[in-house]
Amino acid sequence: MIVVNKTIAIKTKFAIIVAWWYYTQNINERQATIEGDENKHLCLVMRQKVGDKVVCFNGQGTEAECEIESVSKNKTLLNVLKLTKHRQKTTQLVLAAAAIKGDRQDTLIRQATELGATKIVLTETDNSEVKLKGEKQEKIVRQLVACCKQCHSPFLPEIEFGTIESVLTKCNNFVKIFGQIGAKSSVLAQDLEKIKNSNVIVFVGPEGGFTKTEEEKLQKSSAIGVSLGQNILRADTASTMLVSLIKAIKQW
Repeated sequence: MIVVNKTIAIKTKFAIIVAWWYYTQNINERQATIEGDENKHLCLVMRQKVGDKVVCFNGQGTEAECEIESVSKNKTLLNVLKLTKHRQKTTQLVLAAAAIKGDRQDTLIRQATELGATKIVLTETDNSEVKLKGEKQEKIVRQLVACCKQCHSPFLPEIEFGTIESVLTKCNNFVKIFGQIGAKSSVLAQDLEKIKNSNVIVFVGPEGGFTKTEEEKLQKSSAIGVSLGQNILRADTASTMLVSLIKAIKQW
């Protein structure tokens, strides 16, 4: 199987067929159904037709190579040619990042998804630039779907919204790391074997950084403050750096 941009090239006896990815919860061993925005993209944007090969995924590890049986404006029916159920990672990598403005938050979400974060928690901090509203949350979920289609991940990261306190409560037994200006040690100076084999959550503050009170809360919960280098990084860059380092340590 050869990966080509947003598509998968499925090698058959007769030819290599380029198949686009679509998200749907309606997949079983024989058939899949695509509706809503994904169906509009399939039939109106991509103009796919009966007989075309596509890949469907449900965001929970199920991936199906399919052939389109029928197409309409409301629904597309597909026959499943091959069904694969992928195993989720044995440990979790959670990014808890302060909500930031506009395109930079889009970048943060996209890169965390591509790097394999299993959950993204957008947190409201004392220095947060934006407050999360319902319509923004819906947009973020659509972004996650688009990112998984782009990077061919059959797993849709969980998305949550909360505060530092609520996140710490849920992730009490995780290895906890946060970016701290002025910290003396880096992630690579920590117990790498423990990070590799444990659930890990990384905290990233907003552009103004965590307040002293927030840093004290993190440290009281056994979170380790780490340096991200001599330069002060934007929140989206810091998030990408921390998730990348943990991913490398876990050898994902």
